[in-house]
Amino acid sequence: MIVNPCKKKVNEKTVIVTGASSGFGAVLVRSFQDTGYRVACCGRNIQPIENKNTLAVTADVRSSLQMRKFCETVVGRWGGIDVVVANAGVNHEGMLSNCSSDQIDDTIATNIGGVMNIMKHAGQYLVTQGGGHMIAISSYVATRGNFGLSLYGATKSALTGLVRSFAKELGPHGVQVNAVMPGFMDCGMGERVTPQIKEMIKRDQVLLRLADPDESAGFIVYLADMRNVSGQLFNLDSRITGWI
Repeated sequence: MIVNPCKKKVNEKTVIVTGASSGFGAVLVRSFQDTGYRVACCGRNIQPIENKNTLAVTADVRSSLQMRKFCETVVGRWGGIDVVVANAGVNHEGMLSNCSSDQIDDTIATNIGGVMNIMKHAGQYLVTQGGGHMIAISSYVATRGNFGLSLYGATKSALTGLVRSFAKELGPHGVQVNAVMPGFMDCGMGERVTPQIKEMIKRDQVLLRLADPDESAGFIVYLADMRNVSGQLFNLDSRITGWI
C-alpha cells in the first residue's frame, strides 16, 4: 500500500542528500538526523555507513546509472523516498577563458547533470507515492554573477530553470521542487577562500556577517516539511539578490 508522505511522522520519513562527504552536505546530514529523519547520503569520497537510520554510499551524481541504483537501494531499504536534497557540486574557479575542457565538462556534469540524475530517478518514486519534496542547492552567484565564477555561476543559474520547470511538471502529482541559496558560509567551498575575500563578502552583507551553516541547514529541513511551496528560489544570507 502506498502511503502519502505528507501524512508520515518525521521519524518515518527518508531523505536523500547528495554530496555529503564533507562541507555543507555533512551539515545537512546531521541536521536531518537530529530532526529524526532516516538519512541516505552519497558522495564520491564518502565513508560507507549502514545502520538503522543512516545509509552512506559511495556514488557519483554524474552517473545516471549510479543514481538509479542508489535510489533503488534506498527504496528497497526503507520503502520510499520523501525528500531529496541535491547538494553535490564543484567549483573550478578562474576566468572562463582559462578553464580547461575537463573543468567545463566536470562542472556541467556535476552541477547540472548530477541534479538532473538524482531528481529524475528519485522523482519517479515521489510521483508514484503521490508526494514528496526535492530541493536543489543553488548559489548567490546565480543571481548576481562574480569575477572568476562564470562557469560555476552558469551552472547554478541553470538550476533555476530546471527547478521551476520540473515543479510545473510534477506539481499535478503532489511533488514539490524548490531551490535554496544557502549563503556564503565558512565551510566547504567557503573554507578555501582567502580571509581578504571573506571580508569583502561580509561588507556586501546587510548584516555584515556570513551565513551560518546550521541555520541554513535548519531552514532546508523546515522547507522540506512544508506542503504548499514549490517552484521557488530562497536566499539565506543578507546580500541583496537580483532575483531571476
